[in-house]
Amino acid sequence: MSTVGGLRVVGVVYGLAGLNFVFPLSYGLIGSVADPDWLFLGELALITIVPASYCFVMMYAFLTLRRWGQRLGVLSNALLSLALVALALRLFIVRVEPIELPPAVIFFFLSVLAVPISLLGICLSPSVRNVMTR
Repeated sequence: MSTVGGLRVVGVVYGLAGLNFVFPLSYGLIGSVADPDWLFLGELALITIVPASYCFVMMYAFLTLRRWGQRLGVLSNALLSLALVALALRLFIVRVEPIELPPAVIFFFLSVLAVPISLLGICLSPSVRNVMTR
C-alpha cells in the first residue's frame, strides 16, 4: 500500500471513531423524548460533539492530505500520549495504598497508549511530510 493509501485509511479510521462518538448522542436524544433531562443532554452533547468534530476534522485532513492535518495529528497525539502517561502516574504510582495490577490491566493500558504513539510515528515520518503538502 502506498503512503497516500495508508493516510486515507487513517482518515477512514478517524471517521469511524467520530461516528462512535455520535452514536451515544443519538441514543440520548432518542431516549430523552419521553423524559427530557436537559442538563444530561447538554453534558452528553459536549462530551460527544467535541471529540466527534475533532475526529471528522482529522478525517478530512487525512483524506485530502492537508499539511495542517499532519501538524494537528502530531500535536493531538502527543498531548493524548502525555495525558495517558500522566493518568497512569496518577492512578498507579501516586497512591496512598499500594494496589495490585493484574497483567490484563497493564496490557489494556499499553494497548490504548500504543494507538496515539503509532499515529504520532505515522505523522512524523518523512514520507508523510512529503505527501501531505496541500
